[in-house]
Amino acid sequence: MPNPQQFKDQYAAKIVEDFGNDFGSMKSSRLGDALKGAQENIVKKRIDNGEISIPAGFSPDDNSSSGGDQPGKVTVPAVVSTIKTETPEPIAFDPSTALYYGDSIATGLGHRGARGDNTTDAQWGRGAAAVLALMNSRPEGTFKDKDIVLSTGILNSGADWDTVRSQVNFLQGRGARSIRLVGLPNTERYSGWNEKLQDIANETGSIALPSYNPGSDGVHMTDYSLYPVYK
Repeated sequence: MPNPQQFKDQYAAKIVEDFGNDFGSMKSSRLGDALKGAQENIVKKRIDNGEISIPAGFSPDDNSSSGGDQPGKVTVPAVVSTIKTETPEPIAFDPSTALYYGDSIATGLGHRGARGDNTTDAQWGRGAAAVLALMNSRPEGTFKDKDIVLSTGILNSGADWDTVRSQVNFLQGRGARSIRLVGLPNTERYSGWNEKLQDIANETGSIALPSYNPGSDGVHMTDYSLYPVYK
């Protein structure tokens, strides 16, 4: 008979599979496995916290969720499946100890506007996929118990929301204490983008920071020191 850990592991794997992310298509199989594992760990933590319940009829034998007993299959007792939607409590933020990752917005907020290069935490012109790859290159323990300010890179690479989710899931899987997603320009060109960022924050328990009015280039802040997480 499968033990409770098997039920939890396989149900978490099924939820992540249902997200629709094709980790197998990534250029780096190691990165794909790491992101998949990070998402599964988040689901299992939510199961442990009582935020997600394994539904009645779920069978580890085939990952199905059909109701009723079937010969040769072991199912869990009927329970009510619920997901809590409470807003997470704010976490005290100290910019002097936070890590700033991402694109030129991150350099302006946490690195005094330095251009950066392919090895630095933040770099001008860095896109979302490159931000994710750079974070994945950091040693184990880099993000554990750290507050992260993340400028996702979508202003350079386009509205790649799946990669933004993967960035957050990756950081959570590496033990980040909190993740603050830097808002986007409050302009018609980026209409709806801040709302989408907020949706991802709600889904993942991260924090979406405010939008901002950009300067003449339509992208960058006019005064970074006025933004809430300026270092």
